[in-house]
Amino acid sequence: MRFVDLPGTDLSLSRLGFGTSGLMARRGRRESLRLLEVAHESGITHFDTARAYGYGEAESVLGEFLRSRRDSVTVTTKVGLLPPGRWRGLRGAKAAARVAARALPPLRPLLRRGAQSLGSSGSFAPDQARSSLETSLRELGIETVDLLLLHECRPADAETDGLLEFLLDAVREGKVRHFGLATDRESTLAITARHPQLARVVQVAHSASDPPLVLPAGVGLVTHSALAPLLNPPVQLTRQAGWPPQSTGRLLLASALRSNPGGAVLFSSGDPARIRANAALAEPGAVGTDELERFERLATGQA
Repeated sequence: MRFVDLPGTDLSLSRLGFGTSGLMARRGRRESLRLLEVAHESGITHFDTARAYGYGEAESVLGEFLRSRRDSVTVTTKVGLLPPGRWRGLRGAKAAARVAARALPPLRPLLRRGAQSLGSSGSFAPDQARSSLETSLRELGIETVDLLLLHECRPADAETDGLLEFLLDAVREGKVRHFGLATDRESTLAITARHPQLARVVQVAHSASDPPLVLPAGVGLVTHSALAPLLNPPVQLTRQAGWPPQSTGRLLLASALRSNPGGAVLFSSGDPARIRANAALAEPGAVGTDELERFERLATGQA
């Protein structure tokens, strides 16, 4: 696994990071732990989580995984989007989501967004953010989080009184090493232009069919959702190009790595074999340049 010194920070991240949004929501604790272990055994040392992931339980299972590995990994969590409160139907909702996800894999991103929508967004007031951070540290079982990101932060949220001061205090207190944004492309660009101090690191969706994201020099970039075109039937990349269906995901992830050479790329998977195969893509020469360029031309409508 290759590593990168993330601009805007003193962090060294594995080129591929493992996202935990699917843990505990669709899988039990034992299976979730196994997936984390497979990712780490495959050379992945960056793990991305959030208070809202896994109906509020993803941080806890990641914390269990971290107990004997904290010094060998980097961890991102987020404030601003809170998990749902405990309610009588939550256990049944989680069980139903797991069954649906196994039966219909294309529904997984929709189920993930649905789980997140049960929580509270826009919780960026300093007292809310501090409470969220303290809960994350407790669930993760760590004293310091490497990256704290503002989850689904909109331009209006960036104006919240005291937000920047809270983040700076968290760094001074040793609870956070670096902070930044994790939101949509439009909000990322708007906040980066108006409040660059909040955007030394940005995490944003990007796939082979998206235009480049132009950011100021020195901003660290982490991308996710590279496989989103697989869920868009009109794209039909494999059929048009003659690639076998299993190749499309490999090429999409390889393209994401190529488009963000100075940063990291997140993915998630519930298949140990797929995790290992994806990790191998971060090795030099894993995908031929000619094949990748042909694929990217097709993805952007140039072929």
